[in-house]
Amino acid sequence: MKNALGPEIVDDLGLQGFVRDFFSGYDGDPVEVPIELAREVVLGSAGYARSLGFDPHPDFAAAEGHLGPWTGPGAITFGKDGKPLYISGPYDDPRPVIRTLETHRRPRELRVPGGCRITRPALGRDGEPGSRAPGARGAQHPGRS
Repeated sequence: MKNALGPEIVDDLGLQGFVRDFFSGYDGDPVEVPIELAREVVLGSAGYARSLGFDPHPDFAAAEGHLGPWTGPGAITFGKDGKPLYISGPYDDPRPVIRTLETHRRPRELRVPGGCRITRPALGRDGEPGSRAPGARGAQHPGRS
């Protein structure tokens, strides 16, 4: 969980505006789902993330109780093909995420989009990525060097 919202008390008009603004970056209209499904997606994904070494956003604890009790696990599976899937956002530094995943999963259990494989980035003498040792490799696409 990167971020958590709410709860906030709003009237119907305020809720419509919030939903419109929140989902404006997506194609299509938002889909209303039963609370049971929302609960399973949110709380199940938080549990899955915890199993990989990631704690939810600090605001999650305040919002979590508003979904109601969950006995989990449910029918939804997380990851892709039984493996964790990480998609780096435009402002993410993937190195700490990859380090966390590597401490909780074997490298062959990790998957990134586009057929890439994850290897630990080479660190320079100063302990920072960037100055790579000869022959060292970072995230790499098959067929490219």
